[in-house]
Amino acid sequence: MDFLRLIPGKKIKVNIPIGFKGESEGVKAGGKLAQKLRTVTIKTTPDKVVNKLFVDITGTMMGSSVRVRDIEVVDGMEVMQEGATPVATIEVPRALRSASAAGEEEETAEVAETAAAE
Repeated sequence: MDFLRLIPGKKIKVNIPIGFKGESEGVKAGGKLAQKLRTVTIKTTPDKVVNKLFVDITGTMMGSSVRVRDIEVVDGMEVMQEGATPVATIEVPRALRSASAAGEEEETAEVAETAAAE
């Protein structure tokens, strides 16, 4: 356990857990939300420290990621991680991957048959 001496107005670095809000389009379509980053390091004054930061995943499609830059922070908070760092990805399940691969193979075979017939 770490103890910090808090001085009003002086910034501190703290790790804050990340939560999600909203409903992802990719998850609705059968994708899986895979969290890559559980906490984020914030530099802020003690009066602005929160229990959890949130990232909105509404509209996130399968195969897409939300990143550190998408986290909703309060004015006066500075995120210490790179903005491009992935927080979570909507992964395509194996069943859907194999089904789409099979569909692509069928389309390729149909195109080849059509070309051969001409």
